[in-house]
Amino acid sequence: TLSASSTVSGTGFSTYLASPPAIGGTAAAAGSFTTLGASGAVTLSGGTANGVAYLNGSKVLTTGSALVFDGTNLGLGVTPSAWYSGWKAIDVGNGAIATAGTPDFRLYSNAYKNTSAVDTYKGTGQASYYIQNNGIHSWGIAPSGTAGNAITFTQAMTLDASSRLGLAGITSPSASIDVGSAVTSQQSLIVRNSANSYFLLTGIGSQSVGIAWNAANASLFVSKDSTTNRSINASGTVNVGGLDYAEYMIKSSDFTIAKGDVVGINANGKLTNVFADAVSFVVKSTNPSYVGGDVWGTPEALGLSKLKDDATDEEKATFNAALEAARQNVDRIAFSGQVPVNVTGATAGQYIVPIANQDGSIGGQAISESEMTLQQYMQSVGKVISVVGHVTTIIVKVA
Repeated sequence: TLSASSTVSGTGFSTYLASPPAIGGTAAAAGSFTTLGASGAVTLSGGTANGVAYLNGSKVLTTGSALVFDGTNLGLGVTPSAWYSGWKAIDVGNGAIATAGTPDFRLYSNAYKNTSAVDTYKGTGQASYYIQNNGIHSWGIAPSGTAGNAITFTQAMTLDASSRLGLAGITSPSASIDVGSAVTSQQSLIVRNSANSYFLLTGIGSQSVGIAWNAANASLFVSKDSTTNRSINASGTVNVGGLDYAEYMIKSSDFTIAKGDVVGINANGKLTNVFADAVSFVVKSTNPSYVGGDVWGTPEALGLSKLKDDATDEEKATFNAALEAARQNVDRIAFSGQVPVNVTGATAGQYIVPIANQDGSIGGQAISESEMTLQQYMQSVGKVISVVGHVTTIIVKVA
């Protein structure tokens, strides 16, 4: 029996050191060490039926289990991977609990940091991680890969120390919920309730989904149900800040219409600023609540393909140039509601009637109901409801 204070001598000592006998084998008296040291790896196994091992009085393994310690990292049921220097890890099957030092804490699935500090697949399949560092929580994902190959993780979700959540590529969220563009499309956030309808929250104007989205930027895009064509069904009121309902109309030529200007519609249904060409008259919207006819900026209307995430700078510049050119050809015209009009000298109760300016352009004048002809009433664009300072507001009348 050997102990920590035993002295071993004799001519067979070198042979003994070269091939030492098993310690703690099936024979209870085979050996008894109070201290065990090793410069290499130490492997402990549970052995047969009721075998257990104790370390400093604590049971560290039970029947059929294995514990492998390589001097830095510990393997439970597996030999620990060759982790990067300075990292400490517990390998458990195909996962690992690891730390790169205070205050870093990590959980890996099918991954480890190799000796070159490269994220590496432990086995063949998908990989993921969860990291907690300085109060920031991060979740990463990676597609299926081959054991031993390098991993390219995508940080799919981040919860920062201020309780702000970042999704779809946002690693430093700046809002309570900060959603970036998705990896394979321009959609930021989709909530589906069927195969036919969903809503899309995004900051990108051109969409890759199969709906005729307008290319102009907006905060919220809502698709339509493919059967009913409904986009929004609200059981209560929908409150908005605008004052009128407007529609986009195409201009007959390149001219500028100011908010509140009286403008004509020619025989082709296009906007004109020439009085003689007008068959009807309208007013440009100033503050619309709803805008119809918003199809002028669709990729189809522009004659271009929808922009993709991998579009080149040249493709983006071409698309934006076409969009801006199309924007110059349309304007928002008020068809109902309250609209300021660029006419002075009016009083409440009068009607705004279009007139021809000296240069042939279109203007407006206020006429009292008692002084109007039938033709003037038919051509009028609205009735004055208030005059505050230099602002004359009408209730729109469109014939």
